[in-house]
Amino acid sequence: IGFGGGSIALMFLSSTAKSIHSAGKDIADGMYSIVVLGLACFYSIFLSIGWLSIECLSTESFPTRVRSTGRGVCVASGRIA
Repeated sequence: IGFGGGSIALMFLSSTAKSIHSAGKDIADGMYSIVVLGLACFYSIFLSIGWLSIECLSTESFPTRVRSTGRGVCVASGRIA
């Protein structure tokens, strides 16, 4: 998705929260912030679940020997830097 998709999703969440806020005029102004925060939390949760599932699937598609070699190269380069 990248930065463009994330910003589009956040704009969608904000507009959804604004429409929820404008639908009920008796809702206090503080409630709008709670709705935006709640929608942002759901967005973050689903984004994390998506990245973790992609990481698990891509990791398991390689044999153990290749995975351990790649992990060793990453650890070694991290220690050098």
